[in-house]
Amino acid sequence: LGKLRGAVDNAMRLASLYSVYTIERFEFKAEKARGLLRSLSEEDRLRFDAAGCQDIDWKAYFTELHIPGMRKYVLKEKGIEPLSREDTHALSRIRNPVSRL
Repeated sequence: LGKLRGAVDNAMRLASLYSVYTIERFEFKAEKARGLLRSLSEEDRLRFDAAGCQDIDWKAYFTELHIPGMRKYVLKEKGIEPLSREDTHALSRIRNPVSRL
């Protein structure tokens, strides 16, 4: 019974945590950020315009980084580690990762 109670408590915490993503409607605008990128020199544009949303492997992001991070830092599960930036496949399509700047 105690194990089941813990599972239910975790499920309720996750439902509460993620409810903001499923209940609210969000609209993201990027006109100012795109304008800033357009104003950069060609060299700086290549350095800072390294990735767009299409360059992220979202399945890998959630399975290798986000969900393990939630389990470790929010649910406080022991023995869970998100992959490092070097080991994740989520960012492998990015031309110039920030770590190379």
